[in-house]
Amino acid sequence: MFWLLLAAAQAAPPPQKSKSFVTYDNYPAEALRNHWEGVVVADLTISPEGRVAACKVIQSSGHQVLDDATCDLMIRRAIFTPARDSNGKPVEDHVRTPPITWSLPN
Repeated sequence: MFWLLLAAAQAAPPPQKSKSFVTYDNYPAEALRNHWEGVVVADLTISPEGRVAACKVIQSSGHQVLDDATCDLMIRRAIFTPARDSNGKPVEDHVRTPPITWSLPN
């Protein structure tokens, strides 16, 4: 059994690097022109359907255009597994994003 597990572990492909939530294509033109970068953290309200219903920046990048773009992207792209109440019914929830980094390509 040990040899089967060892063989399976050796045959497994290496983990893939996750893609960034923010890409160069998402960069606001004003931020590109001014070479603005920063980190944003936001509180999100998640609907019972798993979509972002509201976004509030709690740690600003220092640039309103990047903060606004972060919330816009979260509202348009993010999908969550809805929280459930004690009866299993989907309910509204609140989550905090990890730091979202806006950085220009080198």
